[in-house]
Amino acid sequence: MSSGLDPDHRGGTEERGGGEELSSVPSFSVSALLRVLRLGQQIVDAARLLLVDDEPINLKIVRKYLTEAGYADLASTSNPTEVLPMMIRAEPDLVLLDIVMPEMDGYDVLAALRDDAALRHLPVIVISGVDELDSVVRCLEMGAADYLPRSVDPAILEARIASSLARKRLHDAEREAVDRQA
Repeated sequence: MSSGLDPDHRGGTEERGGGEELSSVPSFSVSALLRVLRLGQQIVDAARLLLVDDEPINLKIVRKYLTEAGYADLASTSNPTEVLPMMIRAEPDLVLLDIVMPEMDGYDVLAALRDDAALRHLPVIVISGVDELDSVVRCLEMGAADYLPRSVDPAILEARIASSLARKRLHDAEREAVDRQA
């Protein structure tokens, strides 16, 4: 076994320190893995996120997590009545939404998004202190892409955002292909 990293290593059988073989090492190319990581970073760099929570401290915490994860294009509001006009101005790729807010709660925001043909495709991840099963089910039935507890681990939040952004990119690509064929 060579001591250097072969950029096109494909896995296979290797030996561990005690002569034990690793026959279950997944086959992959380091260069392919690097391409995937670069693509992931491009998605993060290009993503526009809208944060909606009536508690400024919650916005500050989530903004800190997202900034550390590499997201730079972040818009936020603590006034849920500003969400729809902000969506038109900011054109977000994803919305992080609280449920319990004054004047217009997260359910109202989800309903407004669902009823607007131009906005219903946007992924919405609900982050809420409400952990009742009925609330989770209601949000998912109303079109939320995910529902996370307020105490979500930043790594899980980052993974769920990445997953939702990837689905949105596929949706956008499909829509563009259909538009080109029309």
